Amino acid sequence: MKNFFTGFMLVFVAAFAWLPGKRQGRAETVLRKAKTIWFNPEAALKKIIIGTSWVVLSMFLFGCDPKDFPARSVQICNENSYNVRYILSVGYFDKVADDWISKGWWHIEPGDCVTPINARHGGKVYIHGRYSLFKSGNSSDGSFLGDVGELLGDMAVAASEQTISGNYIFCSHPTDAFTVNGDTRCVSRGYRNQGFHKIDISSWQDTLIEFYNGKKYKLSYQ
Repeated sequence: MKNFFTGFMLVFVAAFAWLPGKRQGRAETVLRKAKTIWFNPEAALKKIIIGTSWVVLSMFLFGCDPKDFPARSVQICNENSYNVRYILSVGYFDKVADDWISKGWWHIEPGDCVTPINARHGGKVYIHGRYSLFKSGNSSDGSFLGDVGELLGDMAVAASEQTISGNYIFCSHPTDAFTVNGDTRCVSRGYRNQGFHKIDISSWQDTLIEFYNGKKYKLSYQ
């Protein structure tokens, strides 16, 4: 097997070295490469594999349409052991739409989960929302809630309402359901500029974000 490989590589190197170009030093180049292959064929093969891998990877990254990639979901769960209710909105970059998207609101009871994103996203999710202890009654099934004006009045009886926010600005509406394309000209389009908290996630796997103890969260991938 080694002799076959060595012979093949000698022919390959000789052919490569004799391609049109400068003739000076061509014989020395062939001899040097031949010695490398003869005395260390494994190293030569490794270099070829690495070089080929870079070529294939470049073709994959720069030659594929984002629409060819599968959509990835982002699921958010409320893992608090006590009566904490979350009302959340999300932002992300949609590779197919080639634009920033923000939408809300989702209501998450303890032990419930929602899936606000199922798209070819850019590997980051941005979250804005509120959480607090809540009264009994007036609960939902953890699905998309839409308008939240009435529900907000039922929150915060045992502790003050807390906010999840950050420095990344998206368009949002304080109480009504919204889905907005783009993160600029929010006010002129009837929305407001809102700060979102960034969470780095994988763009190649489905992501689970589990909130616990208020603003704390942990990530896992499926």
